[in-house]
Amino acid sequence: MVSALARNGACGVIMLQPTTAPQPRDHQRLAAHLRASGTTLLVTVPWPGAALRLTTSHRSYAGLGDGHGMITSRTATVVCTGRGRAGVRTRTHTLLLPGPGGTAQPLPGAAEHLADDTADAATA
Repeated sequence: MVSALARNGACGVIMLQPTTAPQPRDHQRLAAHLRASGTTLLVTVPWPGAALRLTTSHRSYAGLGDGHGMITSRTATVVCTGRGRAGVRTRTHTLLLPGPGGTAQPLPGAAEHLADDTADAATA
């Protein structure tokens, strides 16, 4: 099904939560269809050959009292790493989830952190 969506260019982005890892042949076929159609695949698990990977760290919550209350907001640090041209720099953002508009927003006062992985690799 995913391969058919990618092959036909029916969607610009396909989100997938696989329960098992793809077989190598299926993975290669899907990757070819994604490249040919320009479709982006977002998955919720580690994926062989992924150009970018998003992870979260340093999560915190606000609004809870001493064992009671309601969560009013939370923050999470999102780290984007990659390989090839996509992975030249690691990007780190601290986000407010949700922001005032109900969507993820940059945390006020938090700056984006960029790390040049090529420089890190040269010094390692």
